Amino acid sequence: MVTDLLKGVLAQDFLAFVEKCFEQLHGPNKFVPGEHIDVVAYHVERAIAGDHKRLLINMPPRHMKSFIVSVCLPAFLLGRAPDTKIILATYGEKLSVEHANKTRAIMSADWYQKVFPKTKIGVNTSVAMLRTTLNGYLFATSVDGPATGFGADVILVDDLAKADASPLEREKANKWFSSTLMTRFDDPKNGITIVAMHRTHTDDLSGFLLDQSGWTHVKLPAIAQAAEKIAKGVGSSFSRSIGDPLHPARMSAAELKALRVTLTPPVFAAQFQQEPDATSEALFDSKWFKAIPQIMHLNNYNFVVHSWDAASGEGPTASYSVCTVWGVLDDRCDLVSVYRKRVNYTRLRQAALKLVRTFPPTHIVIEDASSGKALLADLKNTFAGRIISYTPTDGKIERAEAVLDLLHAHGINYPKDATWASAFLQEVLTFPSSFNDDQVDSLTQFLAHKRHGFARLHAIPTAMLGDWIDDNGGYIQPLRVDS
Repeated sequence: MVTDLLKGVLAQDFLAFVEKCFEQLHGPNKFVPGEHIDVVAYHVERAIAGDHKRLLINMPPRHMKSFIVSVCLPAFLLGRAPDTKIILATYGEKLSVEHANKTRAIMSADWYQKVFPKTKIGVNTSVAMLRTTLNGYLFATSVDGPATGFGADVILVDDLAKADASPLEREKANKWFSSTLMTRFDDPKNGITIVAMHRTHTDDLSGFLLDQSGWTHVKLPAIAQAAEKIAKGVGSSFSRSIGDPLHPARMSAAELKALRVTLTPPVFAAQFQQEPDATSEALFDSKWFKAIPQIMHLNNYNFVVHSWDAASGEGPTASYSVCTVWGVLDDRCDLVSVYRKRVNYTRLRQAALKLVRTFPPTHIVIEDASSGKALLADLKNTFAGRIISYTPTDGKIERAEAVLDLLHAHGINYPKDATWASAFLQEVLTFPSSFNDDQVDSLTQFLAHKRHGFARLHAIPTAMLGDWIDDNGGYIQPLRVDS
């Protein structure tokens, strides 16, 4: 029996609504409360209230993420606003339709009709399209399914690629999300996106999104790796100590440890701990990269080399343009600075000139591809004899393998306080599984040219810098000049 008081609670409290839905689909007394469920419900409520319009939830399999986000939430949204347009996407149409059928069962229940009397399922529905009589809908689709032609107020994503997806399949899912699915908002400014998934790889959709700004991230590992507090309501938190299981009533710490052995540690780390580990297949050893208090003055190096891997475009799916700046003294290689941004060509050229002024080079190596072609043409006119055009003939992995001996023999130094060091090491030490590889390309092309040696040249003299000005209108005095 649904009393008037309970009707009011179910219409406003998403957590209470989830419990009621579970009771309907799985029977009474089957729901096992868990604080992680409170956390997810709370953050979902904040998202649909507009507090954060981009929500990413990472949590282990079989911990109710799909039930909460893909089954209950559409019914809750359509109950409160029957004209809401929702797109639900998963890795396969069959899974999406299965979720939608459960939502349909909830919305067809007597108690639901009493709680939300204005919401009625329309007659022109299909297995993939659940419509209301007030023109709202839940459209269930997948990476291989349709999405164009349908608008959305809310986009829900639940595991957009399988755990065993290939690199091409992961890339396809990420591109489909950004270039197709995220274009479906009727009101892009106010559209809400909620992604719920367990991690599978460093370059899965979560990795893709975490590389961008604007996402609220809720990370719930199966076993706490640190003492943590996560909000589960206004003024209340879910607290865990190191080693605490996420939902001990369902899976104890001992059961999780046994599962870790069964699945193998890397799989468990990704899917259950939300920490995909790419280091097991990485080519570069962390021992080869040494943090030092500070680098030498540029005048003390034999060569100062800029290594450019230039890209084009400023959007979130564009590749980064990267320049690594190197100081070379015999066999010693110091990574002086790293430039890494998504920029158009005008800003790329400005960045290249600013780096020349700040770290006057003896040589500039530029890959002859993408925006690098234009940069080569621009800089060759001014710095003839110092520009090295590079056209790779092998793949990225082969190029990396070709310089491993140099790294093993001599290593690389970098300033320990550099703000760019963390991102550089994260990419390099997880390559070839890293989501981006532009810094790796810049590194390997520098090392390839170091192997062959650089012509003895002084750094670009002050006289060659002309009247270039910095972004604030002031002249930047080079750190090194010809003698």
